[in-house]
Amino acid sequence: MTQNVISEKKTKSKLKLSMPNVFVILFAMMFMAMIATWVVPSGSYDRVEGPDGRMVVVPDSYTVSDSTPVGLFDVFIAVPQGLTEAAMIAWAILIIGGTWQILHATGAISAGIGNMVTKLGKREAIIIPIMMLIFASIAAFIGAMELAIVYIPIMIAMCLALRLDVLTAVGISLVSVGGAFAASLTNPFTVGLAQQIAGLPLYSGFGYRLIVLTAFLGIGILYVLLYARRVKKDPRKSLVYEENLNFIKTYKENEVLEHRKEHKYIGALLIVAFALIVYGVLKLGWFMFEIGAVFLIVGIVSGLLSKMSLDTITDHFIEGAKSVLLAALVVGLARSIVIIIENGGIIDTIVMALVAMIDGLPHAVSVIGIFISQSIFNLIVPSGSGQVMITMPILSSVAEMVGITKQSTILATQLGDGITNILFPVSGVLMASLVYAKVPYFTWVKFIMPLLIIWTVLGCIFLVIAQAIQWGPF
Repeated sequence: MTQNVISEKKTKSKLKLSMPNVFVILFAMMFMAMIATWVVPSGSYDRVEGPDGRMVVVPDSYTVSDSTPVGLFDVFIAVPQGLTEAAMIAWAILIIGGTWQILHATGAISAGIGNMVTKLGKREAIIIPIMMLIFASIAAFIGAMELAIVYIPIMIAMCLALRLDVLTAVGISLVSVGGAFAASLTNPFTVGLAQQIAGLPLYSGFGYRLIVLTAFLGIGILYVLLYARRVKKDPRKSLVYEENLNFIKTYKENEVLEHRKEHKYIGALLIVAFALIVYGVLKLGWFMFEIGAVFLIVGIVSGLLSKMSLDTITDHFIEGAKSVLLAALVVGLARSIVIIIENGGIIDTIVMALVAMIDGLPHAVSVIGIFISQSIFNLIVPSGSGQVMITMPILSSVAEMVGITKQSTILATQLGDGITNILFPVSGVLMASLVYAKVPYFTWVKFIMPLLIIWTVLGCIFLVIAQAIQWGPF
């Protein structure tokens, strides 16, 4: 009996060791993309200037072009190109990592989390829904999927204080933001842009989207809570048990226990910073450069409030930036996959094939076909606004011809894009979050897949209902 247990543990250990590194996964996808450029015919749609001066696709303008297959050396060239094109997010990750280390060294985060746990008790049933609703509210209105990276460090500290694991922390951040991004109410990068292209009143259809969002978030919160309770009851049931032990050790080594007066000022500074970021993204068109600048200011001011010297602040910042360097590199590698496909000239060919897949199907099936085709396309172009610019002009025309309402089409595209953002490894936000929390990719897939299946079925039901009631502009 004992030998069997030992044998089983060894087998599990070997399986764990055989899991590929995130770099291996992304490089494998890059080589698959290279092969695709040799197999899939090249072609393109004409493009004209659309909303906000962006170029949009002209429906029925697809033409075959000369093949431009990507060579082996070009794959490696795509790596620095990807890092360059993803530099905005990569630099923001480094700045956020550096700032977080300064905040952690001040003890303000530990003190703040400790106060919250003291006031609310170690009741994850209250704390987790509150945090998820806050994160989801921001994503539902302004999009900004990238903010999930900002939330990860805070959620890790909170979950460790609640005796939960780092996977719960990642789940709180990505499930709330991903679910709200998928069923967004007024996301300017997906809903707003798509409605402009389709010729619908801006942010119309709010009521039905609110129903969809409520259902998605309710199920997402319950899903994370059930996992958290299982881990709380028996930590060995954690899917990242060993990784979590390492995180606990790291945090205990760096923990600042005393509560000081400046912690309140730093906490207030963080609240103001988050409010400023939300306002900036929503009203001033801010993105990762501005967000990174705000965090840089927060880090420096927090260090000074804690009476750190400039050298000490710098040392902590460098230490924090080092800890997230891999996450920043991962964002660039994910972008490299898209560059290879773009250079191979096969993106428009894939769009044409996906549109042809839904042509001639019954209305209820067609709207689900748009949902599925957009989910597949998200593997090729993980940018929400990028997808809308390419697919919406075509899909809105096709939908009109086959009798699908434009609102239903937009909902199908935003669900197809949003749900798979927290599954496909081409998503820089997903991979950076996992790397930061040291959660293996396939462990995350094991955790999230049941929820994604539920969301997918739920999305199909809402789409069929939307088409059945002929969901119109308002």
